[in-house]
Parts: sequence; C-alpha cells; structure tokens
Amino acid sequence: MPAHKKIIAIVLLITAMSGVSSMAYAAHTGEKLYVSSGIADEVAIPLFQSQHIGVTVTIEPVTPLYSELANRFIARDSHIDLYRLNSNLGILQHLREKGYFYDLSEDAVIKGFTERLAPVFQQQLCRDGEILGVPSFLILDYPFYINRDVAKAIGLADEEIPTNLLDLFQFVNDWAERYGDTFPEYAPLRADEASSYTLMNRNPYIGLVLDMYKDTLLAQGQVLIYDTPLFYNLLLAIEDWTFADEAAYETWQQNVPDRAHCLFYTCQTFDDEVFSVLSKNNGYIDMPLTGDSPIVQGYELECAVVNPFTTSPELAIALARCYVEDCQPALLRILCPDVSEPYQAPDYQQVLAELQEWREEESQAFASAQGSDKVSHQTTLDMIDGLIQEALDNPYEISESAMAVYRTHIAPYLVPKGEGVYDSEEIYAETMSFSDRWLSGAISAEKYAKGLDDFLQIAVVEDR
Repeated sequence: MPAHKKIIAIVLLITAMSGVSSMAYAAHTGEKLYVSSGIADEVAIPLFQSQHIGVTVTIEPVTPLYSELANRFIARDSHIDLYRLNSNLGILQHLREKGYFYDLSEDAVIKGFTERLAPVFQQQLCRDGEILGVPSFLILDYPFYINRDVAKAIGLADEEIPTNLLDLFQFVNDWAERYGDTFPEYAPLRADEASSYTLMNRNPYIGLVLDMYKDTLLAQGQVLIYDTPLFYNLLLAIEDWTFADEAAYETWQQNVPDRAHCLFYTCQTFDDEVFSVLSKNNGYIDMPLTGDSPIVQGYELECAVVNPFTTSPELAIALARCYVEDCQPALLRILCPDVSEPYQAPDYQQVLAELQEWREEESQAFASAQGSDKVSHQTTLDMIDGLIQEALDNPYEISESAMAVYRTHIAPYLVPKGEGVYDSEEIYAETMSFSDRWLSGAISAEKYAKGLDDFLQIAVVEDR
C-alpha cells in the first residue's frame, strides 16, 4: 500500500475509534452506579471507572444484617446495584433459595475465573451451575504464629512448644511462674480480638475458643454441641483471664507487648498481608484444639453480588467482572490453585536501579574525597551495599517459600467461618447473652454450655 494511503487509513481508523469512544462516553455520561460499602474498594472500582468514562460510582453504607438485606430484596429495592456481602454468613444461600440473586454464569470472564477457584470457594459461590457472586476479599481469622527470636531468647526448645490450643492456654497460665520474672519484656500470647464475638472483649480468648470450637466440630460434620468435656476444659483454661470491666481490660491491652515481643500471636490477616507475614521470621504453626482434633483454619470471604432488581444490570455485571479481571496478586494465589509462581515486587527493578545509581554517585565522591570525608563516604557505601544485597535477597513480594507454607499448612485446612444457626441476629444476640452471663460470673461453665444447647435446639426447630 502506498505511503499516503497508509496515512489515510490510519487517520480513518483513529477517527473511527474516537467516534466509538465518544459514543461510549455519551452512552455512560451521567449514569450512576451504587455499591454497598465493603473492604475491597481500591482495585475493582478504579478499573471499572477507567473502562466506563462518565459513570459515577457511589459507595453507600449498608448494614450487613440478613433481616435488612432480606427486606430490601423482598421490596425489590433497586437503589444498590452491587452488594458486597460476607458469603460465610449464609446470606447468599438464603437469597438464592428465595430467588433474590442475579446469576453471573452467563459472563464468560466471571465463569472462567470461577472454574479456577479451589473447591472450598466454589462451594460457597456456586450452586447447580449458577454463580451467586465473585470473590472480592478474604480474611484468615485465627492463624497462629510463633516468633522464633523470642523462643530463642527465653531458651524454649522445639519439643517444649505447645502444639494445640488447650496446651497453649496451659502454657500461658504457667508463664508468670516459669518466665515472668526472668523475661518481663516478653509475653506468651497476643490474641488480637477480631472475631464475631467482639461483644465479649473483656476476655481476650473467648472469641478464639468459640470460633475454633464451632469450626472444628462443623468441619468434622458433627452437630454443634457445647455441653462437652472439651468445651468445659477450654472455658476453665481461660476463665481467669476475664476482666471485671472494660477499663481493666483496656489497661491490660495497653500493657501487652507488641508482636515483636510476644512468643505467640494470632490475629485476622487480610489477603494482601498473608504472604508478607508468611515471609517473615514469625513462622506459621498448626494449632488444632487438642492433640486429637483436626487442624482447621477459618476464613471469611467477601464477595460482590449483583442486585437482581438493578436498573443497570450491564454496568453492575461489568463492575463485578472487574473484581476478577484485576484480582490482586495475593488474593489470586489464595483462591486459585493453578497460580503458584512467586510474585516479584512491582517496583523491584526500579528500587534496585536507584540503589545502584546512588552507589555509583557515592563511589565517585569516595574516589575524590580525602581524610574524614573519605571515611564518611565509605560508611555510606557500606550501607548502600547492604541495601542492595537485601533487595537482591528479597526480590519477591510473594516469595516461593511463603507460597509453599500456604499450600502445605493453610490451604488444605481452610474452612468457611460461618455462623451456622447464628444467621439470625436475634439468635446471635441471645447466644451472646449466655456468654456475657458466664463472663460476669452469673452462671457456671456447665450452665453456660447447657443453656446454649437448649436455646439453639429450640431456635433450630422453630427455624427463627
């Protein structure tokens, strides 16, 4: 093709493309999309807005209670176009059973991504070939870590490390006598309260006990019963850690050493933190309830769900698609078993180049310096060499070793941390009252457990 015709063709192509762009802009200008408040706002929404110029995305808070959500759907409320819901609370299944959901299986991108998910996540998001939502955020609820530096400092041998929760509580109870006077700067365990039982925060371990006990039984396919010797033993192991009031608990919290000075710690870990934590010296360890209990690792999965009554289904589906099109590196590796390669830090090459450029400048300054200035530049060079070596040793934001720990010690034991019969906030509030009465010393551990069982059995029968 002659050069002038090529130029004309290119001009026509650019003109046509700008026309399409203008049409797309005109089609979306002034449109609005409403999204319920959630955790993952920083990835999918900017991607969506870059693809849909002129669409305003407004994030609105929505109370995540099943009763409110159910009322919205029953009323065919179309205001919120995309909901972010915790898929563990049974809300998705309730909505599906009543027909209040938008099947996303017709979208090729969403369907292809969903097929790559690990079975445990597919079970939550899919039913009979229908896709109820797409994953947007994940939290590990009670992973346990041991600080090897603290273990070494106090002389704790590997065979002395507790291997289950009941033994760990005994270790905590014995800490003051064994290590307290000799190592006042350290603490045995930091349990950052981050469970569904935060109403009972006068005891730092009660939420952990209730969550792990429930998840362990349900993971074994057992009926959730609290009137058992194991539950009593767990309560007895932590009852001395109940504080009389909120002020006393807050004072204790303020005095607990940070994680760098705690032998063990457990806390919620968000998907973008999981691999960075696993890469550090604070090593992940398995922590079942007892030596005879299976290992469980509870998680919560937030997902994006399209409102079936939205007046902008095309845009709502497009936003849902953005959650899988630009799935963050950590979440992608957590959800999809077929992604196992390490992930290099995006700015690794740039940082390394800047360090090497800095070193070159210092080398030139060192060559021309004399006396004390030469010594100063040599000190700076040594520091830069250390930074360069550190960068070379840690090129990955998600390292191969962290991936290996996740694949072998966490992924096989993932269980959705659901509330089971606690789907109803009325039932949840009533069960919390039993726990509060035990914490206040109004009832014994036995009455607490039996009261929970009696109430929950009635609640299930009545299908509240």
